[in-house]
Amino acid sequence: MNKKGMLMAIITVAIVLVLSLGGYFTYRSVAYADSLVTIDINPSVQFVVNNQDKVTNVIALNEDAEIVLSGLDSLIGLDSVVATEQYLAEATLLGFIDVDADSEDPNAVLVTVICDGDAAQTRLTKRLQNSVNDYMKNNGIWGVCFNSDEMLEIVSEAQSLGISTGKLRMVKAIINAGITENTEQELIEMTNRELVALIKGEDVTNYKNGKTTENNSLKSANQNKITAHNQNKVQLRASVKNGWNEFINEKIDEIGSSLRSTFDDLFLD
Repeated sequence: MNKKGMLMAIITVAIVLVLSLGGYFTYRSVAYADSLVTIDINPSVQFVVNNQDKVTNVIALNEDAEIVLSGLDSLIGLDSVVATEQYLAEATLLGFIDVDADSEDPNAVLVTVICDGDAAQTRLTKRLQNSVNDYMKNNGIWGVCFNSDEMLEIVSEAQSLGISTGKLRMVKAIINAGITENTEQELIEMTNRELVALIKGEDVTNYKNGKTTENNSLKSANQNKITAHNQNKVQLRASVKNGWNEFINEKIDEIGSSLRSTFDDLFLD
């Protein structure tokens, strides 16, 4: 091989090597890209999470979050789910999560994930949302976990349904708690009182039937009152009519007697 051919071969190998290394490092940068996770319950914290779902850094976004983190051992190195659960537990202990919250005003947790790739973002978001919902359910706390897109969607959805965001949040809390097999649409069609009855473990069907029976009883009682009132009116009218007839007859008799007396005085005397 002449010098020119050898030079071309070396250049070709170098180009292939550069392209290969470039592809390798590009793969590594994507595969090992970090995710930024924000857990917002008022104390707001951010976790930097690697591709193994391990926390590599923790950032307190406000003073309340600093208070929560001060009571915890380092979360670095923990699985993101474990770190989230420990953070929620400490926040609950400090009163940032209301253990006495009810279905009408449940705790709201906002989870936001930013990372390269929609699939990775969706996977991690879903994993953390499930973790939050499981924590609330396992500890008997009313709470709903949303991601940033869902928070905007729930406001828009409530407006389109013509119901309050509070009621829609209550419906979603009931579904997340797994206490009913009713669909979301069926729950939306219920009144707030029926939803509360459902939450208390009462049979909503019986509740509805009970209300129907009660309403029917009220209607029946009212109808009886109306009937009795109408009967009284008829009797009163009949009584007035009879009394009036008697009065007329008496007056006719008096007039007749007076006319006969006058006739006798005029013609018989």
